[in-house]
Amino acid sequence: MGTKEETLEALKKSIVDGKAEDSLSLTQKALVEGYPVLETLGAMTSAMSIVGDLYANKQYFLPNVLTSANAFDKGFMLVQPKLLEGASKKSKTHKVVIGVCEGDIHDIGKKIVVAMLRGGGFEVHDLGRDVPNSDFVEMAKKVNADIVAQSALMSTSITEMRDFVNLAKEEGIRDKVKYMIGGGSATMEFGQVIGADGYGKTAQDAVHVAEKLTG
Repeated sequence: MGTKEETLEALKKSIVDGKAEDSLSLTQKALVEGYPVLETLGAMTSAMSIVGDLYANKQYFLPNVLTSANAFDKGFMLVQPKLLEGASKKSKTHKVVIGVCEGDIHDIGKKIVVAMLRGGGFEVHDLGRDVPNSDFVEMAKKVNADIVAQSALMSTSITEMRDFVNLAKEEGIRDKVKYMIGGGSATMEFGQVIGADGYGKTAQDAVHVAEKLTG
């Protein structure tokens, strides 16, 4: 059967290797045997971090990344409902508009944050990936959002965050919403430079920051 550590290590390897069916079966095994959901998710996100490093070092190419992302998604489909358990019982008093910056199609991290925010009782409006700043502003106005959250993995897209702050000021909503950033290219220092209200390095961080920003 293998120990918990062996199973999670095998799960991580299955995602790095892009073996979707193995990822699915190992995730199912972890959940059936009662492993902590966040621990299982941690192994999965750790795998994608490894994939990101391999891509950055030119050891992996886009087809490899897409194959690993598919393996991740297979397992995440099982984990996500567990993250959402109990969310319906919580009062959804705070609204979050979230998405990946324009020019960036990497949304695995954002998907995890969305699931965890919903599990934490937030009403989340997910705009998806490659989202223009004008769409963030429009949705924030439409739903009277408490938080706008943007993610960017690509360094070429991070300037969209600075542009969002400027657009939000022009549209008169900057003082009405809290703004938080995340993703591989974002840093706390960059957030301070552009005037963001919060920064989350991990999905768990993002939830803690959102809770703090909404009191």
